[in-house]
Amino acid sequence: MTRKVFVSGASGALGGRIAGHLLDAGVAVVAGARRLERIEPLRVRGAEARRFDYDDPTLMRIAFEGCDTAVLVPTSAPVVDRVRQHYDALTAAREACVAKVVFASFLPATPESHFTVSPFMLFAEATVRQSGMDWTILRDGLYLDPLADWVPEIVAMGRIPYPAGEGRVAYVTRDDLAEAIAQGALSDAANGRLYRLTGPKAQGFVEIAGIISDVTGKPVLYDPMSEEDFARLCEEPEAPDYLPTALASLYRAVAAGEFDLVTDDIEALTGRAPEDVESYLKRKYG
Repeated sequence: MTRKVFVSGASGALGGRIAGHLLDAGVAVVAGARRLERIEPLRVRGAEARRFDYDDPTLMRIAFEGCDTAVLVPTSAPVVDRVRQHYDALTAAREACVAKVVFASFLPATPESHFTVSPFMLFAEATVRQSGMDWTILRDGLYLDPLADWVPEIVAMGRIPYPAGEGRVAYVTRDDLAEAIAQGALSDAANGRLYRLTGPKAQGFVEIAGIISDVTGKPVLYDPMSEEDFARLCEEPEAPDYLPTALASLYRAVAAGEFDLVTDDIEALTGRAPEDVESYLKRKYG
């Protein structure tokens, strides 16, 4: 039987990559997004494009129809809204007779986490496990890509301002995450399993600042701001009101050691080791 995999958030940076890796594997892909024009490149490659909106349960059920597996990438909504969206998505998946749910979670999905979005992750993982469908949960480590995209501004400031204390991060690229999640969706051996997807090495920001300096030839220091100043730095006119506080809490979680875990789960799923910070930055800026 031909497997058909639905991917939510296919217009996004992670969901689009997951769909792309599934297409590379020769799988029938249904790419879901609120705005279909944003997933036109996936449609051109052979994906079926369907409208999908976490705030519209009927639309979600229609989008899931005929799919064996559903990959759920959460939205960036506030926690309470995410809880409702996730519950409605699982209900729609069951109604559409989806057999397996793959959930892209986040590494600090623990009761002790300092990250303000972790309560949603805890709820989401629990409801996936109790959904009655086969499931695979993959906790993503901290994305390397946004840090890399911010390098020109970091160089201009001469500092990495994250309020992360002496915390270390096993940064991981979205592409490595996406390939691992795609493989988790395809592997029956991954059913009923929790994976922790990290980069190959946990590094502190003094070390990361040194890497940026070496790659760019410009002096960069690790000079952390206070959480309050960092939250103000993250304020943008069109960003959700809760986002600056959430981002500050993310680096509080880093300071508490919630991202210094290193696993070989990506290599176990994909057959290759994930890319490290230095290699990625040299490819992008070297």
